Amino acid sequence: MNASGSFDIENLFNKIRQLEIHTPQGVSGRLTKESRYVFNYDHANDSAAVALAMPVREESYASGDLMSVFAMNRPEGYLRYLIEERLK
Repeated sequence: MNASGSFDIENLFNKIRQLEIHTPQGVSGRLTKESRYVFNYDHANDSAAVALAMPVREESYASGDLMSVFAMNRPEGYLRYLIEERLK
């Protein structure tokens, strides 16, 4: 929580260790965070790719920062509020 009494979005997402990632085609894979962010496709077909820059493959995608395809889709507004309330 920051000085204004609301959650800082970075601290909020540091509490989440694993997310199941969905596309319109169904479950694509899992995003996990320990010391790094790691995304693994979960036996998805090519149409379930999360981004053109991240085609379906067996090897993991890993990064020190949250991959941009996931960072740009962080919840805002009321959905963010609901997540904050649940993680308190």
